[in-house]
Formats: sequence, C-alpha cells, structure tokens
Amino acid sequence: GDADAQNALGIFYTSGLGSNDLAEGVRWLQQAAQQGVLVAASNLGWCYEEGRAVQGSEEEALSYYRMAADGDCRPAQLHYA
Repeated sequence: GDADAQNALGIFYTSGLGSNDLAEGVRWLQQAAQQGVLVAASNLGWCYEEGRAVQGSEEEALSYYRMAADGDCRPAQLHYA
C-alpha cells in the first residue's frame, strides 16, 4: 500500500481524530515504518514512549526514534537527543 497514506491513517487513529482505535493506528504506523516512512517510525516511538496501544517500552521507543533519527527525521532527533 501507499506508505504515506498508511502513516496518515496511523496518525488519524492514534491521535483521537478518527475512531480512536489505537491498535489499528499502531498497525498502520508499523506498515508505513516497514516501508521506510521515517516519520511513521518516529510516531511509533511516541506510541511506545507513551504506552498508546502498546505496552510502554523505553527500549522500543528509543529503537524507533533511533531508526527515524538516523534517517534525518527532525522530530525523532528531538526525542532521541
């Protein structure tokens, strides 16, 4: 699928703008991140940091932030710093 659209759907669901189906949002973000959308990886880091639809894990959050930050994703760099 279209990775940017998958990221947008992930944001839609995890931000409460949609049906507030957090698990569905994380699923879309994971698909986008697997296709190289760095901001989706950063968004996943946030989900793990906040424990939104996933069990909170600092290690997982840092892993996703690192992946995105290494690709020059500015929001991830701010979280990873």
